Amino acid sequence: MPITTIGNIITGNIPVLTSYLTQDPVEKTAFFESGILTPTPYAAEIARGPSNIANIPYWKSIDASIEPNYSNDVYADVAEPRNIETGDMMARVAYLNEGFGQADLTVELTSKNPLQSVAARLDNFWQRQAQRRLLATSLGIYNDNIGATDAFHTQNDMVIDVSAAGGFDAGAFIDATQTMGDALMGTGGQVLGVMAVHSFVYGDMRKKQLIDFIRDADNNTQIATYQGYRLVIDDQMTVIGTGSSRKFISVIFGQGAIGYGEGSPEHPTA
Repeated sequence: MPITTIGNIITGNIPVLTSYLTQDPVEKTAFFESGILTPTPYAAEIARGPSNIANIPYWKSIDASIEPNYSNDVYADVAEPRNIETGDMMARVAYLNEGFGQADLTVELTSKNPLQSVAARLDNFWQRQAQRRLLATSLGIYNDNIGATDAFHTQNDMVIDVSAAGGFDAGAFIDATQTMGDALMGTGGQVLGVMAVHSFVYGDMRKKQLIDFIRDADNNTQIATYQGYRLVIDDQMTVIGTGSSRKFISVIFGQGAIGYGEGSPEHPTA
C-alpha cells in the first residue's frame, strides 16, 4: 500500500527541519465559482438512499399548442378535461473514497506530518474530482448527440462545428445558442450564461479581441466574459486529434445546469 515515506521527501542540502511549502494544485475549480455545478436537495436525498440507482419522476410541461376551450352558457356543453403526462430520469450514485498514509519515520526525520497537509487540501481535492465528473458528463451528452440515430433524438442538433472557420467564430457561437430555439429565452432573459473553453480557444478569442472583463462584486477579481457569457477556462476540456488538425470542444451551460448531492456516510473520515 503506497504511503508517504522518506523517498517522497526531498531534503537536498537543506536541514530536514526547514518548513516544507505546500504546493497548491494548478487545476482550478471555476465550475463551482461560475454556478454551473450546484447542490440539489433531491440529489442529496438520493445519495443518502439505500440504492445506487434511482428513478426520478417529473411532470412534463403542458402542451400550449392545443387550442383551449371556449366558454359559453350552454349547460350541456361540458369541457373535456385534459391529462398531463409524466416522465422519469435515472440517476446513479457514485460511492467514492480516498485514503492517504504516512510512515512514522518520515515524521521523525522532517518534524512534519504529511497527513496535516492532506487534511488542509481535501475540500479542494473533492471539488476537482466533481469538476472532472462534470466534464465527463458534458462529453457524454456531446457523444450521445453526435451519435443519435433513434426517433427520439436528432443527430448533431446541439452541436455546431466551427473547424472550417479557422478558430472561434462569433456567428457559430450564436448558431450554437440558437439550437435551443425559443427555449433560449426564459422568464428572466437568456437561460444560458456560461461557456467553458480550453485555454487554447481562450487565447484565440483574446487575439481576436473578443473578450470583455468585468470585476466581481468585491471588485477584487476580473472575470472574462463574451457577449455577456462568463468564460470558464479549463484545459480538461476535450481535445480531439493532435497537431494542427485538432479540434477543441467548447460547451455552453445554463446557470445551475448540473445538480449534485452528497450523502452522509456514518464515518466520513477515519
